[in-house]
Amino acid sequence: MPPTPVKADGKLSLVYELHVTNLHTNNLELIRVEVMRDGAKRPIATYTDEELSSRLAAATSIRIKLPSDQPDPRVMGRAMRAAMYMLITVEQQADVPAALHHRLFFKSHSGAENSQEVVEGGQVTVNRTAPLVLSAPLLGEGWVAAGGPVV
Repeated sequence: MPPTPVKADGKLSLVYELHVTNLHTNNLELIRVEVMRDGAKRPIATYTDEELSSRLAAATSIRIKLPSDQPDPRVMGRAMRAAMYMLITVEQQADVPAALHHRLFFKSHSGAENSQEVVEGGQVTVNRTAPLVLSAPLLGEGWVAAGGPVV
């Protein structure tokens, strides 16, 4: 499902998942992810280090535990897959990109040398249709809705 702008806390946010699969025969370490808008060369968001680690989860299950020999979620063994939970925030509707694409930087753990590889792709068109607007399910006073952002 393409990301759809959602207004929360006075800003517009695009929330989506980026799935990454290691198809190599050796371990790969995801060291940086950049998000570009509409085919631009400069990123609108960059994720590294702790922020990158905090946004990654094994795609088979959010609660799956990594093997003890792979404590870092940025390191993916062969045939392993991870989901990265993305959050892109813009100030106004005019700033919402028509499309996003991604640049991923990997360190390859093969043999005696570590080499860096860059993969570009993961293009997604942003859903720019007006969202469905829901109103409160109850009339009158005395009820509370909790657990979401301030709209």
